[in-house]
Amino acid sequence: MIVFDRFLVTDTVLTDSNLTETDAPEWDIATTYAAGDEVIVAEFHRVYVSAIDSNLGTKPLEGGDPAVWILKGATNKWAAFDDFVANRTTNADLIEYEFTVTDVVTGIAFFGLVADSVDITVTDGVTTQNLTADLLSLDHINGSWWAWFTGGRPRVQEYAFVNLAYFGTGTMITVSINRTGGTAQVGQIVLGEVQDIGVLETQPEIDKQSFSRYTEDEFGNISVTRRLPAKITRMTVFKKSSNVRFTEQILDRALDTFTVYVGTERSEAGLILFGVLRSAPIVIEVRNAHRMQLEIRSLI
Repeated sequence: MIVFDRFLVTDTVLTDSNLTETDAPEWDIATTYAAGDEVIVAEFHRVYVSAIDSNLGTKPLEGGDPAVWILKGATNKWAAFDDFVANRTTNADLIEYEFTVTDVVTGIAFFGLVADSVDITVTDGVTTQNLTADLLSLDHINGSWWAWFTGGRPRVQEYAFVNLAYFGTGTMITVSINRTGGTAQVGQIVLGEVQDIGVLETQPEIDKQSFSRYTEDEFGNISVTRRLPAKITRMTVFKKSSNVRFTEQILDRALDTFTVYVGTERSEAGLILFGVLRSAPIVIEVRNAHRMQLEIRSLI
């Protein structure tokens, strides 16, 4: 069982990309905007919609202001780092990012992928590590060959690399998300230091929490306003170690923080998660072993 000590992507870290921030014109103090006009503020990497006519001279606040500028969301380039998996970064054929890290990064995970493959290059300018994930690999087939031929080739939507080399401050990580002839998409890219907290035991539990609205009329007819459900995963993890405090420290850093949990690297198992740790009681069974009962609420 792996937890990421998350490493946040900032302007300093994101050193290159094939994407630009051209979602809308940059906000200009001398321009008068009508209601519905969109602008970006590159400083915040966000898109805003004017809430009023004759909107002049008021710069959008980072979190938006419903009375003047409504926050629409992150720009396409930065949507992959906004903590909303449903807000996807998209581009024809290829999405490419280069990160220059200033702390230990040994893992990188992807969520909301629509792609054929992901390539990773890690280098310090002298030594290079190359990694590839084939998201159309036959390893990810669920069912029979007949189902594969008649139902289309399934695509992996979550993938985690947990063995990245780290060459010290200044290590460069290049990510290429490939979909030749189509639109490459990714919901979130998360970097971090891999922390192994133990062995996942059998029978993890996956639950779905609905946020849809159900209304019933006077004749008993039901209508549903569908919303995306939340995924809640419960896992028991065994650690053969007497150092309970070390485990506590890792979980303390994860509490109330959006980060990555990898129960197994097999994508088809559905246990590569991006979410928040809701609870993590630790049971000390014997002097040199303990168990954790993790409850993780995945982000939408």
